[in-house]
Amino acid sequence: MSKKDIISIDVGTSRIKIVAGRCSNNHVNIKKAIAIDTPQGCVEDGKLMFNDGKADILKQSIVQALSENRIRYKNVIFTIQSTSIIRREVNVPKVKPNEMESMIRYEIEQYLPIDLDEYIIEYKTIEENGEDKSRILIAALPKAIAEDYMSIVKLLQLEPNSLDINSNAISKLFSMKQQINDAAYNLDNTVACVDLGCSHINICIISKGLYQFSRIIQAGGRDLTASIAETFKISLQDAENMKLAEANLSKFDSGEDSDMLNETISNIVFRWADEIQKVFQFYKTRNANNHIDEIYLYGGTSNLRGITDYLSRAVNMPVKQIKTLSSLKLSNHIGAVDLENYLNSIGAINRK
Repeated sequence: MSKKDIISIDVGTSRIKIVAGRCSNNHVNIKKAIAIDTPQGCVEDGKLMFNDGKADILKQSIVQALSENRIRYKNVIFTIQSTSIIRREVNVPKVKPNEMESMIRYEIEQYLPIDLDEYIIEYKTIEENGEDKSRILIAALPKAIAEDYMSIVKLLQLEPNSLDINSNAISKLFSMKQQINDAAYNLDNTVACVDLGCSHINICIISKGLYQFSRIIQAGGRDLTASIAETFKISLQDAENMKLAEANLSKFDSGEDSDMLNETISNIVFRWADEIQKVFQFYKTRNANNHIDEIYLYGGTSNLRGITDYLSRAVNMPVKQIKTLSSLKLSNHIGAVDLENYLNSIGAINRK
């Protein structure tokens, strides 16, 4: 668990979220939280795009944001999510720590058709199954992706601390007793944390405070924007502005007279709900005892008015947007922070 001040950066398709702070005594102390637009074409599916001088454009955007906000810490974490990251759970015999890596490599070679020399392999124990078995979560990240992030760190003249994965980052925030939205979080529950992003919906299931399962759905807020633009024959920027200013699924869901905008959005969000349900159903079929008690939404698209109630009815389960966590402490001088937009960056600061 890092007790140093650190910068944590989540480079999303639409926005770059930067948090400065430290973790101590099971709390993340947030000193700065800022978001800037991601330069167009600089990231896709978690991969940094370096053609046509984009590396320098991305560097300049981050440098300017750090300078304008007087963030001078040197250690940096990047947290990412990509469909190129392979995650698998395996049950392996308990072995000595120095024998685990070779055991993991053997399991990967048996079940994953990849060239191990092209991937960085990380793993952690999720659960001890009796005296002779361990359930291990394996993450395989393409070296090319990691090398590109290391290149950006060097361009920024910062010191690399780690490269985290968003589903791992959010699961750390749900591993402790605390209050969520001023209500007690029951560690015995199984919750689904659903990150409604610009290009992806990332679902992470956590039970008894431990990561269990995650899946990425290739859909997100930009699909809403594109559909609005097509329906109303307007530019993507005008469609984005209309979505933010006028969309309200509460009107559609309540049976009120619906306009074309909310109907357009509802058609897409309904499909999202169906895909989310399929992920839940797959999780439940893995074990007869698997269930989900409630859903927590975060990410930029979770701010769409009425989406929590709409999804709650669609999946027949309690759905809440994360607004406050008692494990997070905000410095007095930074004022209010829309935590739902920064949770991946915040969770990555916790290095446990």
